[in-house]
Amino acid sequence: MGIFKADFEKQSGEYGAYYTLNWKWRERNETEYAQLRYIATFLEQQPIMNDSNLPKTMIKLDRKNPKAIKEAKETLLAITAAK
Repeated sequence: MGIFKADFEKQSGEYGAYYTLNWKWRERNETEYAQLRYIATFLEQQPIMNDSNLPKTMIKLDRKNPKAIKEAKETLLAITAAK
């Protein structure tokens, strides 16, 4: 597993200056592999990640059943209609 790095390269042509996207590939180093293993171990625990600063128009849907998602959608529609 490697990493793609994107660089913008300025070009000049008949119609003036423009940029092209130049992709470079490199292998990961051991520190980066260790970080991936750490992240994988964390995600294997299936953590519930919570953002307590979500605005009212963003409703958390993690691990919700279809009925709860429908109710969340109705709540969101009511919030936006009230504005």
